Order: sequence, then C-alpha cells, then structure tokens
Amino acid sequence: MDFKITEDKAIVHFDNEFSIAELKDIKDIIKEIENRKIVKIMFDFRNVKYIDSSAIGILVTVLKYTKKNGGVFKIYSPGEDVKRILKLVNLDSFFEIVENREEA
Repeated sequence: MDFKITEDKAIVHFDNEFSIAELKDIKDIIKEIENRKIVKIMFDFRNVKYIDSSAIGILVTVLKYTKKNGGVFKIYSPGEDVKRILKLVNLDSFFEIVENREEA
C-alpha cells in the first residue's frame, strides 16, 4: 500500500487485499490526510482482490470524514470480487464507485 498527497487530494493505492493486516498503515495514512485537512480522497482498488470487515469499517470512517468536511470520497477500479462484497453488505450504493481514475 502506498499513497500520494497533492495540494488538494489524496490517492491511496492498495495491493492484493485490504484487511486487518493493513489496519495500522491505513490509520496512519488517514491521520496524515486529516492533519493536512485534505477532503478529496480516492482509494485505488484496481489490484484489490479481497476486503474484510475491518476494511469496510475504514471505508465508512473515511466517507463520514469527507462528508463532514464537505469533501469527496471515491473508490475507483474495484474488481468484481470487491464489488460483490460491497453489494453483499448493502454498501455498493453507499460509496461513490467509479471504473477508473479519470472518472475519479
């Protein structure tokens, strides 16, 4: 996992899975984003094959943060497995999901 912060937005790139194993790293990244008062956040899921309940909790936390601060949170390029998981827990319409970075 890595991330890039530009002047007004943050893009977080994930590897094969987004799970409890990455929890500390993603919390550190989110803290950095909040400290810089960035409210445009993009999660790049093009390589993600699996997300667990911890990851879903982080997604909800990031969405609440951006909404509270008048920002935008988008997930882009999720694979079919991730889309299926989000749909299974009725969150597929809760998040703004786009097919590629250009749409984000």
